[in-house]
Amino acid sequence: MIGKILYFINYRVIFMSDLNVLKILATNIGISGVDTLAMGLGSAIKNSVTEIQNYTKQTSDAIYYLQVKTFLETAELDKDDVNTFFQNNPDNQRLGAEIFKILEQTYIENQSQMMARAFSLYVQKKIEKPILDQLIYIITNLNQYLINKLEEYLPEDAITIKEFDLLHESIGLDSIFNPDGNYTRDEIAYDRKISSFFSRKYKNVPQALINFEFYKPIDMAITMDLETLPQQEYEPTRFFLWFVTHILKDSISK
Repeated sequence: MIGKILYFINYRVIFMSDLNVLKILATNIGISGVDTLAMGLGSAIKNSVTEIQNYTKQTSDAIYYLQVKTFLETAELDKDDVNTFFQNNPDNQRLGAEIFKILEQTYIENQSQMMARAFSLYVQKKIEKPILDQLIYIITNLNQYLINKLEEYLPEDAITIKEFDLLHESIGLDSIFNPDGNYTRDEIAYDRKISSFFSRKYKNVPQALINFEFYKPIDMAITMDLETLPQQEYEPTRFFLWFVTHILKDSISK
């Protein structure tokens, strides 16, 4: 019985701390009246960060403060983006609060940066809600080990300097040698590098990266004369390259 009471008290304290932080954010950034979500572009965010900093000094919730601060500094949003986002759909007010609640589940700076980029894409209507939900799932389940593993699979800089389009179609050899193709050298070079990246094969890819749909198994030809099965190989997906160039970006040093 005492254990249940203590659990309830602890839950109550945690729940109230969440409400206090969200109240600070709501007052300053627009659950009721939005100014901006970009650090340095409006006094509202500066006030929020200052108040949250003072609040976390009392609650020892410094990591959460740093995660929120990084999120606000990374978000590429302006006043019009945010105002439109909250005014067009009342449900977005709840989503805005949920994002800050989700940040409490993270503790790595890269996670808050990636969360900010995902949220920015959604606010700017560049991705739909199901994709945002997928990105939130991936980001919240990344740990330092998986982030380190991602470093081993990153494409070269010549690919990542450009945001990959999921609808990108390969130029193809016929178009390259066609004098009427009208492709620049840079476009042809980029297309070749992408094709080379997608043709890479890896073994022992962490299951989490497969679950995130970053890598997919390559079909193996099985014949009756094989004494042992060959080791499964994996290749990168288009979604992985999209994630790297839109969400990961500078979160990981190359």
